[in-house]
Amino acid sequence: MQGYTKTYSMDTYAIKHKVTKVFLEWLKQGAHMVGVDSSVAKELQTFKEAIERMVMGSQLTVNELITRTFTDGFAITAAYGAGAPSPDGVALFSASHLVKKDGSTYSNLIAAGKFLTATTLAEAIQNYKTTVKTPNGYRVKTPDVFDLLVPRALETTARIILNSTGEQAGAYAGTGSNANLLNLFAFQGSKVRLTVLDMVGEIGMDGSVIGGANADKMWFLMNKEYALMYKAFRVFRLWDNEITMFKNDETDSLFTKISTHVGVEHFNPECVMGFAGV
Repeated sequence: MQGYTKTYSMDTYAIKHKVTKVFLEWLKQGAHMVGVDSSVAKELQTFKEAIERMVMGSQLTVNELITRTFTDGFAITAAYGAGAPSPDGVALFSASHLVKKDGSTYSNLIAAGKFLTATTLAEAIQNYKTTVKTPNGYRVKTPDVFDLLVPRALETTARIILNSTGEQAGAYAGTGSNANLLNLFAFQGSKVRLTVLDMVGEIGMDGSVIGGANADKMWFLMNKEYALMYKAFRVFRLWDNEITMFKNDETDSLFTKISTHVGVEHFNPECVMGFAGV
């Protein structure tokens, strides 16, 4: 299969928790915590809870990096990660993706004004099946199930469209006067599975809204089978959730720190289509 090459970058992310010198000395000595000073016992419980929160915070950081790969994918704003160009040199979601084999182009950008409805979802599926190309110029194989990715604000809308309380579309459309109208999104070749991206619309590490002002209206259609096969979205880790203790000599404060060295990158734009929310 003909393709492009692309590099990636990783950064270190860390969260810290302040501890007392007394508590640190108990840890250094490996002493049993049974019968220790009540302040130390209380701090041990606080320490355990802090570690749990820091581990959760580390995972949220990675979740944000992954989510921003989608929400920031409508323009080139960075060299690596979220907002970085696809291997063919254009944004992740673009109307001018280049087919390496013959120089032709295709679009994986859902057109402006195509807010999520049953009609626009059906159009996106049809466009994906007929216009999106692999780097060698072939149409991408239709997956057994398409994945519809939406922010929490669109979850109810998506469930009404799919007429389902679970991940998979219901057998009946649930619209119009015909209660037995079959649901397109349960048909072979157009089956849809719902995933809610909870991080879309949240406040990120830099204080900005993940997805920006139009976050609540964004939606994405993914060929997850193809994405997994070609590792279209990758998380690179040099180390993960490493816990260390250090002292700030200027303030004589002691800290526990959890850190991860991680990077997220996208490589195969032909596995996904996206709507920017406008």
